Amino acid sequence: MIFALFFLPGSVLAKYPEKAVMVIAPHPAGGDTDQVARAITEAARKNFPKGIAVINRAGGGGTIGIGEVVRARADGYTLASAPIAPLVVGPQRVQTSYKTPNDYQPILRMVKSAYTIAVPKDTLKILTGGTTFYAALF
Repeated sequence: MIFALFFLPGSVLAKYPEKAVMVIAPHPAGGDTDQVARAITEAARKNFPKGIAVINRAGGGGTIGIGEVVRARADGYTLASAPIAPLVVGPQRVQTSYKTPNDYQPILRMVKSAYTIAVPKDTLKILTGGTTFYAALF
């Protein structure tokens, strides 16, 4: 469905959208979450004649923005662009207005990303007596 919403010609979508679409990025402007949301909405803009906008709702490790999306009317005009953490990890760590996965519906995996642990250059040489290595945990 998200493919249709973002990339098919407007004639295929009938009356949708009749108003602007809001994409909630649950982290501050300028970060990874915001940049991904803005790239996707920019690519989709031509199919949203009424507008599509990224709105940053930071706080609570992303749970504030996700909570807003979960409480929104189920009409296709409020979407979330978020990493998995505020959807799955957040409700396990803090009290949220939603629980997973019953209160939301993922519709598209947009980014495949690997997190790393990094140290300043030459730190491993010092810690390991000169040997350098790279370990993959995935």
